[in-house]
This record gives sequence, C-alpha cells and structure tokens, in this order.
Amino acid sequence: MVKLEKLREEMKRQGVKVFYATTSDAHGSEYICEHDNVVKFISGFTGTNGTLYITQRRAELYTDGRYFIQAERELRGSGIKMMKSGVERVRCNTENSSCVAPIISALWKNRPERPANPIWIHEKKWAGESAQEKLNRVRKQMRREKTKEICVRDLSDIAWVLNLRGSDIPYNPVFYSYLIIGKKIKLYVQTVSLDDKVRRYLKKLDVEIYEYNDFEPADEYSDVISRIKTHKSESEIRHMRKCGVRDGVYVTKFIRWLKEHAADGITEMDAANYLDALRATDKNYVSLSFPTISAYGKNGAIVHYEVTKKTNAKIKPRGLYLVDSGGQYLDGTTDVTRTVALGPLSPEEKLHYTLACVGMLRVLNARFTSGTASTIIDGIARKPLKKHGLDFNHGTGHGIGYLGYVHEDPARINRKGFAKHPYRFTGGEVISDEPGVY
Repeated sequence: MVKLEKLREEMKRQGVKVFYATTSDAHGSEYICEHDNVVKFISGFTGTNGTLYITQRRAELYTDGRYFIQAERELRGSGIKMMKSGVERVRCNTENSSCVAPIISALWKNRPERPANPIWIHEKKWAGESAQEKLNRVRKQMRREKTKEICVRDLSDIAWVLNLRGSDIPYNPVFYSYLIIGKKIKLYVQTVSLDDKVRRYLKKLDVEIYEYNDFEPADEYSDVISRIKTHKSESEIRHMRKCGVRDGVYVTKFIRWLKEHAADGITEMDAANYLDALRATDKNYVSLSFPTISAYGKNGAIVHYEVTKKTNAKIKPRGLYLVDSGGQYLDGTTDVTRTVALGPLSPEEKLHYTLACVGMLRVLNARFTSGTASTIIDGIARKPLKKHGLDFNHGTGHGIGYLGYVHEDPARINRKGFAKHPYRFTGGEVISDEPGVY
C-alpha cells in the first residue's frame, strides 16, 4: 500500500493521469532481469504475465489463469486488485496511459543495473548451421517478401541467427541487443560483453557493432527470424532428441530418489535442489531453462508455483507431487512436467490424474496433416476432461527453443479465442504437451 501511495503522489507531481506497466521489457521478453521488473517492484507480483493499470482511483493488475491463485496471494496488502483476464469481463484501457521513466527513477532508488554478461559463440557442431547460412536464409525470405531491411528486437531471434549466446536474463541464454539486417548488418549490443574472439567472429560476418544504448526505437520490428527458427532443422531435432534422452534420465533418477525419501522429511526445496544438481552434471549443461516447480499437495494447484522459504512444504508418503522443470544444454532446451503418486490417493485424485494423462496421450499420439490449426489439437486434449465438467485455464502446449526460450513463439497449442488466428502446424515445430487439472 505504501508503494502505491508513493506512486500516486509522484504521478500527481509529474502530471501523469494513468500509469501503465507490463511484466516485459523493451524486447517483449517473457522472462526479464530485475532492472526491468517494474510490476514486481510496485505490486509484489512475481509472475511472468501481468499488466498494471493505475490511476488515482483505480489500481489493477491483469493476469491470466496460470497466475490467479498466485496473484491473489502476492497482491494482499498492496492496494492493487487482481483482474482475471479471459474470465471476467475485464478491459484495461491503455489509451493516453504511460509508464513514465522519471516516475520509476524517483521511486526506485536502488534499482539494479541491467546485466552485461559475457557473450559466447554457439559452435556450428551444436547449432547445425553457420551464422552465415542462417543469415542467407533470412535474406532469401526477405527477398520473397520484398523487404529491404528488418529490425529485430527479440533476443532469442538475435542469439539464434548469429549463433551467439549469453546470460543477461536468468534461465534464458540471450544478451541485450538489437539487430538490423539490410544492405549492412548492424548489431547494437552492450560492447563490454564482447571479448576479442567474439569481435573477430562478428567481423567475419560483416556485422557492424554499435553500443546498445545508441539504438533508436524503430516503428516496427520483424518476426521473419521467429518464423524461420520455429521450424527446427534436421540437425537441431537430432540433437534435441539426444538431449531429451539424457534429460529424461535425470528426471527418472530424481523420481526414484523422491519415492525412496518421501518419508524422510524432505521438503519441496530439497527435491528441487536434488533435481537441479542432477542436471548440472551433464557435460553439455548451460543452465536451468526456468526455475524448477517443485509442488507438493495443495501447492500443485498453483500454476507456475515457485517454492520459497515461506511456502516450502514438507513432502509426505501420500498424495500427489508435481515437478515441472527443464534445462538449457548446448544441444537443446527441455521442459518436462511429471505428477508423482507418493502413496495413497483419493478417488478424486485418481480420476483427475487419469483424465489429464489421457488428454496428454491423445495429443502425443495425434496424427494430422500440414496446416492443421492448433485449436483442433487443443480440443483433443480437453475432451476427456470436459466430459467430466473439468478444464484447465491455460494453453495445452508451447513451442520450445533450441538453446533458446523455453516458451518459444509463434508455435502454440491453444484453445479457440486465445488468438485471432490460431497457429497452423507445417512441420519441424517442437511443442510441449501439458494438459492438467488444478
């Protein structure tokens, strides 16, 4: 409540009627660094999808079904009301609204600096193609679309096309940058992140280097690279299969350990740490692909739950335990969800587990032609649940990057109404399969 009052005071002082902020950054990123987490600073909400809308009379945070329970809890005492996007008839009017930098500067005295970590080369033996080959493919697509120049702000697109990686955002192997591809190739980057080896590498690609803060925002940004990289090459798919097998071994070892020690007083945090340590032993390990979701009992009902010292539940040899986790490796990215029975279950738990499993298997075994809409696949997953009056308030699946974002656009499996035009599969997409009951 104190931060909200101070924000409103500053709005009055600066003549701002509406304050608007999202859980994103200038690059449209889902996961962001602490420097850009204005929503968390103002409201306390830690989810990856939230929009703040604040006036002198209204204070609202809009979020989707993944975060309803979490947002309700985290907003207590903030004076900000949680609004259920996609459920209630909510509308966030952003006309004439602004997130004014001077307001944040005035309030956030100890704001963390934007990271500028070392950038490194993702070698061709892992990437499958050289950066030059990828740039040639992009330029070929530009000629098809009669586009002379594109401006790219998506950090995973830039990392992928240049075969470079970084660690400026936790769990995401990317670096802050903008890329312009036209007659010349211009990379705007925090130059302190570049060593001599990477500078020589970029010079061979005829990439001109400019300072990140010298970039002037463009009128529009291109998704050409996103559309190309979502269709994985044969090499990328081959590597991802091998990566997935190794990752699956770690998850299997973890589940065995979990069942053997469920009666020993271990906690959610103990379990997460054990699984994270297993992944870290892999020779190709880079980092986790997102914070490990280790949830026992009622905590499993919180979508995207992240254990803290305050919520750290003790695991018992009964009921259900959910783990949603993944890793970033030189040869791929993983995202694996498993629900484990640790002992006796209620009839309701057995039914819900079975229905979610049936929905997952229906998607896993689906066969469909090129051009099939993702909404059709989504319906296949939900049908067993809907027969019992059940559903889940999020998409069925999402694209997975190649040593990139664990949630990779544009490929998705979503229900009708989620997007104006549903994604249509044409081959090469790597998609997660995760219906559920909460």
